[in-house]
Amino acid sequence: MILRTQEDFRSYEERNGFLSNNHIHIDSVLPERSAVSVRIVPESRNAAGFVHGGLLMLLADVAASQTAMADGRQYVTQNTFVSFLSSVREGTLTAEGETVRRGKKTVLIRVRVCGETQKLLADASVTMMCTG
Repeated sequence: MILRTQEDFRSYEERNGFLSNNHIHIDSVLPERSAVSVRIVPESRNAAGFVHGGLLMLLADVAASQTAMADGRQYVTQNTFVSFLSSVREGTLTAEGETVRRGKKTVLIRVRVCGETQKLLADASVTMMCTG
């Protein structure tokens, strides 16, 4: 299913308990790019009070999967390389994925995760494998 409208995004989020439990929202899905976001809540923070690196990686993975699935096929993550560059304690985080190369079975996507001030928090390369 290709997600195109805000109604499609909300319906997908409701059916995907993992996204809703982690407060992740799909903001846009275009051919070869997507954006997702999350508002930091207390459960988003690590013991030091900063946003948890796992949430940054999760945002990168969701943005990559939405970017890959924009062609109407299903994908799973094959591998991920993330550089954690900085962190924040509050606000809204946005992850934007962009296709680097799309092959027959795999797609390489670059994802940038930023805070509200566009501060780069994480940079990721994600390879997604087509499953159908």
